[in-house]
Amino acid sequence: MTSSIEISLFNPKLTYTAGDVLRGQVILQARQDENIGSVAITFYGRSKTKLVRSNGENRTVFRGRAGLFSFTKTLYSGGHYTVRADEYKWDFEFTIPSSNDMSCHGDKFKSRGGFRPSTEQHPLPPSFHRYGYDARNQGMVEYKLAAVMVRHTKVSKLESALDIPYLPPDPVPKPDLGLISSEQHYQARTLKLLPDKQKLTFREKLHTFFGGDVPHATFRIRLIYPTVTWTGRALPFQLAIVAMDTSQDIPEYPVVLLTGMTVKIRTRILFRASSWRIETNGQLNEEHTLQNVSHMLGPIPYAKIDKTEPGQPTGTGRIIGLPEPGKYLDLSQFRSGGFRTPNMTPSFRTMNIVVMHHMKVKLQFNCAGKKFSMEHVDSLLVHSPPTGPMPVAQTAAATATHSQGNPPELPVYSQDVPKGTKILEAGAPAAPPQYAAGSSSGGNPKS
Repeated sequence: MTSSIEISLFNPKLTYTAGDVLRGQVILQARQDENIGSVAITFYGRSKTKLVRSNGENRTVFRGRAGLFSFTKTLYSGGHYTVRADEYKWDFEFTIPSSNDMSCHGDKFKSRGGFRPSTEQHPLPPSFHRYGYDARNQGMVEYKLAAVMVRHTKVSKLESALDIPYLPPDPVPKPDLGLISSEQHYQARTLKLLPDKQKLTFREKLHTFFGGDVPHATFRIRLIYPTVTWTGRALPFQLAIVAMDTSQDIPEYPVVLLTGMTVKIRTRILFRASSWRIETNGQLNEEHTLQNVSHMLGPIPYAKIDKTEPGQPTGTGRIIGLPEPGKYLDLSQFRSGGFRTPNMTPSFRTMNIVVMHHMKVKLQFNCAGKKFSMEHVDSLLVHSPPTGPMPVAQTAAATATHSQGNPPELPVYSQDVPKGTKILEAGAPAAPPQYAAGSSSGGNPKS
């Protein structure tokens, strides 16, 4: 049997955030006498990309590497010893930072096309993975613990790595939905606006198209939508007629019917990388359809009506809260459970990866037989989902192992070290607590 080195965390989580403390042990399972030169563990974060470009016979691979931070702790050093077959443990502890270390940026990048420059300090992005998703454009943001034991011979070494899934902390103060209103005006010109003209003769249809005194209704529709959200958050969409002006021969306001609705979230992922000082960009597009219906949904209600210049939008822009219930049509009622943000990557920017989202809303409606549409696209800032208390995953999935052989099944470790456990800590005596009578060279171990 061959030896292995493992990383085990006390009380592992499904996800981690800034300020969390990673406590655990590096465990050497020595299946035979081992030559220990040094044992170290590194906690690092990085953003990397791989873009493949080809034209016929030529194929170029562009890579981008942006280090976010890197901390290394030496758990054992000071001599080369041959230890007996046994289990050895070293404690470690790291605190997850909230922002990048500018001295650990890797490739040098300038600020261009939405990407951050290498010289800018910024919040750590969430864990992200798009490797293998598209052979031409790939990228990832990863956070890892990596342990290594270097042998006395330095010919081979034992290594182990453990992924640390990261989500940025909850924004403080809690962000609002960033509600925005958008307005468009429309005009319906038809004899059908009159109560007794719901069915037109051929002559009346010609009069509608070419006559100058056709009844008309000019109205303005307002859409209220969010620009900030997070995974699982309900998305409010409100619709109402906020201005109406009609010709004098129309006795009452006409009914405007909502006849179709499409709501989508589009994600745009940008990559950049370089090769021999030549920089190239790549892009991936993803789409989540929240609603897509094309049938009669119901009448659009009238909010407070303004008869002055209904063709001039006046209420477009940021608003503070949703309108009074009943004054607007709540579009979420047409989807079971309402509109909720799907599980998606939060918005972020690094030196070589950008993830951005946009909300697209398309509405169709009908007024007196005339068809109209309203289409609006705006940016959507997606935060990480609220962290809150996470369940403790006390499973082997929280322990990473890489060895030259097949290591045994790992036990579940608690914060309390079991009695009799052997622990080698930084600052401990140079010699491990147990070692063979002779060193690898056949002499006595160094003291």
